[in-house]
Amino acid sequence: MALHDTQVKQEQQAVKDLVIKLSLERQMIIKLRKYFTTIADRFENFYADTGIILDTTEFNEQLNQMMFSQYKNTSDKFKNQLINHSDVSKEIKDDQELLDRIDTGIQHYSVFSVQKSVTSIDKTNQKQVNKSVKDVLIASAITGLVLSRKQIARRAGISFKANAFARTNTIAMTETQKAAEGTKNIEARNLNSKKKDKKTPMLNTWVAVLDEKTRGSHADADGQTVIITDPFIVQGEKLMFPGDSSLGATAGNTINCRCAAISHAQGENVE
Repeated sequence: MALHDTQVKQEQQAVKDLVIKLSLERQMIIKLRKYFTTIADRFENFYADTGIILDTTEFNEQLNQMMFSQYKNTSDKFKNQLINHSDVSKEIKDDQELLDRIDTGIQHYSVFSVQKSVTSIDKTNQKQVNKSVKDVLIASAITGLVLSRKQIARRAGISFKANAFARTNTIAMTETQKAAEGTKNIEARNLNSKKKDKKTPMLNTWVAVLDEKTRGSHADADGQTVIITDPFIVQGEKLMFPGDSSLGATAGNTINCRCAAISHAQGENVE
């Protein structure tokens, strides 16, 4: 296949992936707003009654369930993207051991990713709850305005909810990206392990959206191709796939990412 045709196909697949991701993100944004509203309401009532700042870990189980649901829905949409390709042999498609290994890999990845994200999201929640009360108290002291505990709680609750809602798009985009691209990578690496010709491992190509929202480093990475078991190098950091932080990539390289990794064979098709 000509190089230009290959690039066009990769870009088309990346666009298809993005459309699916955007739909999944919208679903998660709705769930996140309900989650943050529940925290804000509980926080406001609890502080008004007791004068004690809420411990937000109380809601981690709810967040866990929501995140696992998002990872499951996303992996279901992206799993078997390669295996269902027409170039993959029926023998591979019917290899139950391979399919089970992919499912197990996705499950382990989801558990690890969700636990890490829940910890991070809750840490920010607690900081914002604490800060919202502190800011109201400081403003009250500066202005000389005397506020009841209920009034403090109300103002702090509104502040927390506004700041939390401002995070929903980033959380939804980042988590959906990790779930989608992680699923694709796990499938590709397992499929690569079944190749008969070990001298021509599968490749991974970074495809960026290339619009005004795309960060410069990701635009520079567009077209970068590596062996499927090797990381991309983006702005001097290693990523196994767009959105990956397992090798130490920083938030500036992973959050709000819309890029895609397109895995493909070199030299021969997967047999």
